[in-house]
Amino acid sequence: MAISIAMVALGANSKVSGSSIPKAWAKRWPKGVQLTDGEKKDHSLSFRADDVHVIFGLMGAPIPWSDIEPLCTHAPFWPDAASEMKQHARHIIVTVMSEGDRVSMMKIMTQATIALIDACDGVVGVYWCNSSLMFPPDDFAEIACEFIPGGMPLPIWVNFCVSQTSDGASAGFTKGLGAFDLMELEATKSPEPAEELRNRFMGLADYLITNGPVIKDGDTIG
Repeated sequence: MAISIAMVALGANSKVSGSSIPKAWAKRWPKGVQLTDGEKKDHSLSFRADDVHVIFGLMGAPIPWSDIEPLCTHAPFWPDAASEMKQHARHIIVTVMSEGDRVSMMKIMTQATIALIDACDGVVGVYWCNSSLMFPPDDFAEIACEFIPGGMPLPIWVNFCVSQTSDGASAGFTKGLGAFDLMELEATKSPEPAEELRNRFMGLADYLITNGPVIKDGDTIG
């Protein structure tokens, strides 16, 4: 069974009710898969979405700062991540579990995170654990909803880390493909500009997630 998690950081006065999350989901996506079979237990809420088990677990403390400080300092989508995330008081862990298709599972996890953002007052930020990316809540929802539910929000699911080297070449790697049981991508001394390398990574990631591990370690592409 595959398991993935995201963490939603909350302010001190944030409020959310169990019934508001499926309502927020249905408002965003009135057609298609819905959250059903809600069950409350201690500090968690669990639902089903097709064959995916979705759990929202409330944690009474902030995300450990030592875990996220480097990610906040270098968050590509959120320049103020460090100062704003320091203010959060607790968090909710969004967990999805499924024995089915990984892409469908990740789409449901993305939708569940957006539904929580919509349903909860005082969301500070989102930590997408597979890609080690931090997002302000509104930007997370905006980016994801450009693709979800039909497409794949690769800018959230995969971290495309690229840079220009001193000799004019570019280098980079990905983080997040492991969630789809795929090898990560890495490039060194690429002759193309960093932005072109990033686009190449995105195209390859889309192809691999869609078709499986059809590109093997050491294969030549280009």
